[in-house]
Amino acid sequence: MQQASGLSLDDYVREFRKDTAANMRFLDEGRFSDRDARGTWQGFGNMVDSTSSCLAVEILRVDSAFWRVVTVQQQPYNYTDVLVEQLQGALWTTVK
Repeated sequence: MQQASGLSLDDYVREFRKDTAANMRFLDEGRFSDRDARGTWQGFGNMVDSTSSCLAVEILRVDSAFWRVVTVQQQPYNYTDVLVEQLQGALWTTVK
């Protein structure tokens, strides 16, 4: 969780992508949507130093706080897909 008073979700995502560009490569601009009536952004790609990795980032805005879950999987992905989904679900239940 990171406090960022005065930033919109779009602004925060833009800064996050800029700050992580040396390490994370996103496939596209990502998708904005809602989770529990809160703005969220999801982006997918890979790590710069491991092009076979599978990167998933989700950022959720709660008031002036931005929560994010970043997962990186290595092949074979299907071995860890269920575990990653369970971990993400458990982590999101802690957001207040």
